[in-house]
Amino acid sequence: MLVINCEMNQLTENESMEYVNRSFDKNISRRTYFYSD
Repeated sequence: MLVINCEMNQLTENESMEYVNRSFDKNISRRTYFYSD
């Protein structure tokens, strides 16, 4: 859901990673960010 929010708000990749990391209160990798099930 966080990634969808980033896409809807047209955040850049860096902005999106920062947003997700702050939301989880821990760092995720770029690979995890782009992983789709």
